[in-house]
Amino acid sequence: MEEELRRRAWELGVKTEITGFIPRKALLQNIRRAHFFISAALSDSTPVSLLEAMALGAVPVVSDLPALAQWVTHGLNGLLFNPQDPEELAHWLEWAFERPEFVRRAREINKRLVRERGSWRRGFQKVISALR
Repeated sequence: MEEELRRRAWELGVKTEITGFIPRKALLQNIRRAHFFISAALSDSTPVSLLEAMALGAVPVVSDLPALAQWVTHGLNGLLFNPQDPEELAHWLEWAFERPEFVRRAREINKRLVRERGSWRRGFQKVISALR
């Protein structure tokens, strides 16, 4: 589907970079440069990619799913949308692009949130304590 995606992006005037597999270091650099992290998953738990993106400053625009809503408060630190409604996704992306103050504030909140709640080591210690 790569050629179809390239053609559609060009028709829409959307700058894209389709890379296929890239080494982790390059992936993290790309995320660091991104404005948004978009996921239209129909079901999900808490994805590591979401936490990485939030920690690196990409504002999440993700499916309105219970696991993702534990991390994203719509309009505060990201945006939630119906993953089966592409017009809704487009609406919220336009909304966010028009509000640089929202993006700046969301980035600050997300970096702090992931530091406080996203530590695997801290979470694992809680599990061990609960088991004891």
